[in-house]
Amino acid sequence: MQHISQYITEPGSSFINNSDKRTGISRTIISISCILAISGIFFATHLTRAEAILPSDILSDISSAITGITTVAEAEVLVDGLTEKQRAEKIDNFFASKGDLPLTGQGIVFVRMADKYGLDWRIVASIAFAESTGGKFACSKDEHNVFGWGSCRGQKFDSYKHAIETVTLNLGGHNPNTERYYKGKTIAQIIDMYNPPHVRADYNSIIKSTMNKISKMEISETSNQLAMK
Repeated sequence: MQHISQYITEPGSSFINNSDKRTGISRTIISISCILAISGIFFATHLTRAEAILPSDILSDISSAITGITTVAEAEVLVDGLTEKQRAEKIDNFFASKGDLPLTGQGIVFVRMADKYGLDWRIVASIAFAESTGGKFACSKDEHNVFGWGSCRGQKFDSYKHAIETVTLNLGGHNPNTERYYKGKTIAQIIDMYNPPHVRADYNSIIKSTMNKISKMEISETSNQLAMK
């Protein structure tokens, strides 16, 4: 039996002598293979470039990185080290600690309106407590007016939310009619403009004291755990 290696190593073998036809076939096969390979790359890049070129482990790393970036982008911004829910809970807990007050449960509205109009999240709730004890002694003829807004002279609101937003918008300096009083002012200046010292000398200290009490209110363990994640 002849070993196939002889056809490769012996120059005079019939394998070499009859190779022209075989060489032509081989070249044709190689050409077709190259065309198919190029076509495969072309179609693959039109499916998903990343999936066609990158190994699965690299794609997995990229996917994780993108997810991480999205998570950071969507992460809640803390104010005074507190989430929106925690701040709302502190306001609600403060009102609840003073009895069955109408504004208990409106904490989230106070917080969202404060964030919307760039105001300290505690100040409007503190004013509501000073003016009406959290809605318990609101303007008798002005529905939902828990702020003494307009000196209780016909200033009605559709809801507590409407009242909270109106006062927050004004104190935040976003009403052209009142911005000269509140826009760009400090907390102390806003309080003094709302109820001047000549009307009530201790008003500023009362509001600031209430704000501090709200800050010191306890929040649930669940809220703390969520904030730490």
